[in-house]
Amino acid sequence: MSLFRLGEFVLGSGAKSGWKICCEELTPEDWAALAWIAAGMLPSFGAVEGVPRGGLPFAEALQKYASPGRGYLL
Repeated sequence: MSLFRLGEFVLGSGAKSGWKICCEELTPEDWAALAWIAAGMLPSFGAVEGVPRGGLPFAEALQKYASPGRGYLL
């Protein structure tokens, strides 16, 4: 199974996309690497809330970069 797929996909938002990433194929190490990259690109944030289908593992990995007391919620 390929991590990146090309084709016609309807996203959870209802928008259409010509590609998608199969989040089910990402390992905990992949999520940790993505969280590290995202944390370096984002403003300080105080908490993270994930959504099902990929968001929960990402939120868990990203939470270690949260700064308590910050107003942003990702």
